[in-house]
Amino acid sequence: MDTRFAPAERASEEDLREAMDYAANNPVIRGLLHAASGLLAVLNEQRQILLVNQAFLEALGIADAREALGLRPGEALQCVHAHELAGGCGASRFCPTC
Repeated sequence: MDTRFAPAERASEEDLREAMDYAANNPVIRGLLHAASGLLAVLNEQRQILLVNQAFLEALGIADAREALGLRPGEALQCVHAHELAGGCGASRFCPTC
């Protein structure tokens, strides 16, 4: 798959679910999500969103966190470059400056 910056691969649905469950049940991660006043998202190695805090949801106007889970940050933020290449967010020539 064509990419100009980061690898295009994504986690399988099963791996993504397992990582989301782990993050959601980790008291340190949950504590950070609740303590952070700014936008915060927990990502996996493939840059997919596992968890977000309330500030992230409010800033993006997302009512249900499940709308953002599994996406890459640029996809959730509706970055104009997120879909330039099949690799999605992180693959275009603009991504190194994000």
